[in-house]
Amino acid sequence: MKQSYIFLIVCTVVISQQALAEVRCNLAPTAKITGITDNGTYRSGVTVQLSGATSTPNNCSGSITQYRWRVYIPGIGWSTLYTGPSSTYMYTFETSPTVYQGSVKVELQVRNNASPNKYDIEEFDITVTRPQRVYHLKDHLGNVRTSVDTDGDVVGYDDYYPFGLPMPGRSSNTGSNPNDDYKFTGYELDEVAGTDLKMYHANARGYDPILGRFGQIDPLSDQFPALSPYHYTHNNPLNMIDPTGMFSTLVEENEDGTYSVIEGGDPNDGDNGIYVGSLDGERIGESVTSHSFYDDNGNAVEGAVIDLNSTEGQDFLDTKILDENLSLDEYMLKARSGKELDFKDEGLSDRDPGSSRLQHRTRGSVLKGGKIASARDVGNMAAGFVARSRGLSWGVARLGFDGYERLSKFTFKPESVTTQKAQRVGWGSKKAVEIANRNLKNIKTIKQYRH
Repeated sequence: MKQSYIFLIVCTVVISQQALAEVRCNLAPTAKITGITDNGTYRSGVTVQLSGATSTPNNCSGSITQYRWRVYIPGIGWSTLYTGPSSTYMYTFETSPTVYQGSVKVELQVRNNASPNKYDIEEFDITVTRPQRVYHLKDHLGNVRTSVDTDGDVVGYDDYYPFGLPMPGRSSNTGSNPNDDYKFTGYELDEVAGTDLKMYHANARGYDPILGRFGQIDPLSDQFPALSPYHYTHNNPLNMIDPTGMFSTLVEENEDGTYSVIEGGDPNDGDNGIYVGSLDGERIGESVTSHSFYDDNGNAVEGAVIDLNSTEGQDFLDTKILDENLSLDEYMLKARSGKELDFKDEGLSDRDPGSSRLQHRTRGSVLKGGKIASARDVGNMAAGFVARSRGLSWGVARLGFDGYERLSKFTFKPESVTTQKAQRVGWGSKKAVEIANRNLKNIKTIKQYRH
């Protein structure tokens, strides 16, 4: 009898081990998503590699036979991205152009080769964001004071004391750009953690808004011996800015409301501002290039008149250049001195008797967007525009312009910096790029049709 009990116990153990083995061989796999983070945030347009490589089969033969990736988008439902033996899938998060933040679910289902095969699912919740369009509203000094979204809701604001110190409790940009460090007149603000110290990076100088003084000497201090060489805007911060410590063009106001150029600074100092009288005068605008009111030798064209009520340059571009389908050869013939597209010499014979040819060619008018261009600028911008709209790269256009200069003037020199800068503005204009792209598309269409 005892031997019979032992036999039954052994049989039971063997059967139990076999049953346990069968159970172990038929366990469901474990799905595991990597490549993204659960409850993570990703920007629209970002492509990620979804991976299920770390999923485990959990059965005796140890293999996963199928991976299935799906996404759930609210309002659309579930969409299957992939079903097959590969553990990875490249996926791009997207939101509608009108949606700045949305949510999706990413699901991985894995199956093993148990009989019958079993599966497991893991699911991640993902937030997808799209950068929001923000409009920055500036004051008369160029300070961004308020930022609003497309609904007109305020998402950021900054208030300053006169010399640029941010007012406590009256500055917040977390809604528009939490990394917004560019503050007063566009200077970058550097704050020392744990202290009240603040310093603006004003190009090559440091500016202290608490003291209202620069940390370095004004590069033009010798012109103002009565003032501290560390002063800021002649102690007139409500009406003036000092972006570089230099200036581009000084003018004086005439009786008829126009302005005449009286002096030039360094055209390469990075400041294209036009100031009345001196650096402590009113800033009436910004020239379209750093050399707009300079001659070929880098000297200011004194006596050139700027009329802020004139749009003759923009009118010429709109009616005779932008709306005309000019070939480059046709433009070059019509833009020669005295011809119909030679804008700089328009009205030359009717100019004021006291005005020189160079002063007439450097007369200033206002373009779209508010920048001020000389008549010479306008003509050179037209040349650059036509070159780009005809599909010429800047390098090829440059060779053509310089070649024409050498042939027409019997010189080995290229065109002046004053000319080149204005041509580059026209060549890089949005309208010129649009026409060039449209013409290129038409050419490709014709070639395809011929084939």
